Amino acid sequence: TLLCIASFVYFGLISLALLFSLFYTGSLRDLLNTYIVGHPVSTFRVFAFLLMLLVMYASAFTGTLFMWKMKRAGYYLFAIPVLAISVYQLFQAEIPVFSTGILITLLILFGLFYKRFH
Repeated sequence: TLLCIASFVYFGLISLALLFSLFYTGSLRDLLNTYIVGHPVSTFRVFAFLLMLLVMYASAFTGTLFMWKMKRAGYYLFAIPVLAISVYQLFQAEIPVFSTGILITLLILFGLFYKRFH
């Protein structure tokens, strides 16, 4: 229960932040173009990236909801986006390893309860 609540908070807050950021893609594009010199970023590219992240984090949130109800399919719905996000973060030098560690730790801890899911 405590693990699910922590996962709800983590993935829920990030999903909400990503949802709200979809409405400000123009401002985010301007900010990125200010700091990334020589590689202009389009509004569509920012929107597509944020939408992809939103789908992944919302899928992990939904997987947590299913695991809360002790459904085995929830673990798969949780594991696939968490692994994809973790792999992406490992190849980005500017993303701290700590955030990737949180995702992998959640995945392992939920995996310990896999046999109890139906």
